Amino acid sequence: MKFFYALLFLSTLAWAELVNGVALTVNEDPITLYEIKRLAKQQNIPENKAVYELIKQVISKQVAKARNIVIEKREIEMQIDAIITKNRLTKDEFEQKLKLEGLTYDDYFEQMQMQQLMQRLVGSLTFNKVNDPTDQEMQTFFELHKDEFSLPQSIEI
Repeated sequence: MKFFYALLFLSTLAWAELVNGVALTVNEDPITLYEIKRLAKQQNIPENKAVYELIKQVISKQVAKARNIVIEKREIEMQIDAIITKNRLTKDEFEQKLKLEGLTYDDYFEQMQMQQLMQRLVGSLTFNKVNDPTDQEMQTFFELHKDEFSLPQSIEI
């Protein structure tokens, strides 16, 4: 009997696999094997592209944290409620539609939060790069586009 239990125990070890091991770290933030497999399955993409997407998300979160960009949960909830209202659904119907697409409400919430974070991050990075035009640049633009700034000779009603 002991032999049977020992054999059973050893055979289960043969089929065991690493479930949530750390695959890599990005500036000390871990990305696990489970996250990679889950994202690859969710989006039907190869695991190497899932790794790229997860690295992009982690770096985006780190840069957003450094720039003090915070997305409140209430904002995302309001956006989701607006989507539900626009599509004339109840929350349960909305969750059912998400299940048909292979998502849970929490996964969808996380996607919306990441999307909003990326938009704000890109906005904050590009907004600081745009400078107001100088007087010389405005004068040059005006000279090149005089036709667009001229008044009409006559108006018919």
